[in-house]
Amino acid sequence: MDFGLSSEQRMLQDAVTRYLSEQSPLGHVRDIAAAATPYSPDVAAGLADLGVPGVIIPAEFGGMGLGLLEAALVAEALGFSVAPVHFAGAHVMAPLAILLGGSDSQQQAWLPKLAVGAARAAVAVSQAVEGRDGAGVIARDGWLDGTALFVVDAADADLFVVADTTGALHLVAADAPGLTQIPLTTIDKTRSVGELRLTGVKADPLPGGGIETTRRIIDAGRIMLAADILGAGAAMIEQAVAYAGVRMQFGRPIGSFQAVKHMCAEMAAALEPCRSLVWYAAHAFEHAPEESTLMVCRSDRHRSARRHGFHRHRRAALLVQAHRSGSPAARRAGTRPQRGRPRSGLDRRLGSMPMTWNFGDILDALPKALPAGAPAFIHGDRTITWGETSRRSNNLARAILARGAKPGDKVAFYMRNRPEYGEALAACFKGRLTHVNVNYRYKPDEVFYIFDDSDA
Repeated sequence: MDFGLSSEQRMLQDAVTRYLSEQSPLGHVRDIAAAATPYSPDVAAGLADLGVPGVIIPAEFGGMGLGLLEAALVAEALGFSVAPVHFAGAHVMAPLAILLGGSDSQQQAWLPKLAVGAARAAVAVSQAVEGRDGAGVIARDGWLDGTALFVVDAADADLFVVADTTGALHLVAADAPGLTQIPLTTIDKTRSVGELRLTGVKADPLPGGGIETTRRIIDAGRIMLAADILGAGAAMIEQAVAYAGVRMQFGRPIGSFQAVKHMCAEMAAALEPCRSLVWYAAHAFEHAPEESTLMVCRSDRHRSARRHGFHRHRRAALLVQAHRSGSPAARRAGTRPQRGRPRSGLDRRLGSMPMTWNFGDILDALPKALPAGAPAFIHGDRTITWGETSRRSNNLARAILARGAKPGDKVAFYMRNRPEYGEALAACFKGRLTHVNVNYRYKPDEVFYIFDDSDA
């Protein structure tokens, strides 16, 4: 099968990219990043004229009636331009939740407004990804109580799609009595993230909004985030190549040096598989749902591992250039504040996993997604399973942190084979550490040297 984009899909992505290049330059992004609310109504209005809010909403409700692949192409264009607008939660996850789990009256009430941008929605489902002490929403007879963390696209939302502790979904109006909204500050100044505190809040449950629907919209959100980062990676490579053509050294552009050419070629070669995986994950969401979750994990794992030349967090490199916000400690800590101790997984020093999974999180999830005993590595006559790899990388991460390593520290490993290399990389991701080459000359107090602690 020749898996490629149709002319209509390319036209959609080109139209969004062209509009953003004209109406959302980097200077505008800086202005929005410095504002109180990380959202540009003017840019959002222009995207609404292009039909972006209704990209996955059926035509009967005033939308474009397209699929998740087209939504991923839009997300890729938004990531390329660092657009300060809502999309993943407001225009993909929320409409999808209402489409999959909503009643006819709920769909008629909200989808036409969402399709034209007349209403904005936010999504609070992080508790269904990983529970945290002090968080969680309890539903009793149509009333909600509790706290929802890391609400996606929270700023100026008219509607919230909230998951309770069982994974069931509820619609909550933004002006509902008993609802308190708290903005959360993250490194990404173009994404609106918030916290909801609910005290006796009247909710409208989605009749079909059970745990399976919640998992589906979370998968859709992860695909959008992966596509967003794909676009950011493409922009960074484009900027790097352009800079290499004008930066002069020894009387000639640095792009003429073979080593720089190789680096740019390696970055481009690393990005192309990401594009194929993200596109196919979006395609599989609707056309091969039985394998869509695994494809989401694979696309995110490859995106996280292929970090040659661009940061694994969403748009981080572009954003550092755009507004250079946050202290060094905050940049090392991740893309969001740590709130509460995880109820599962690694201990407090490892911190809670981000909603957008990294390579280490994928290792923890694969033993559940794959058949028991599925091989991760084959070394000689020995087969190492995903479960064993996850356990060993967890133990190794704990051992490193027990020696005094902190997030952002450099860690060097003496590794004997490929399985140990995979475990070492996963341990670094889980401990928020930086893996370095042991052959590089670091000062003794700059790096931790670890050997064979994975069974500690």
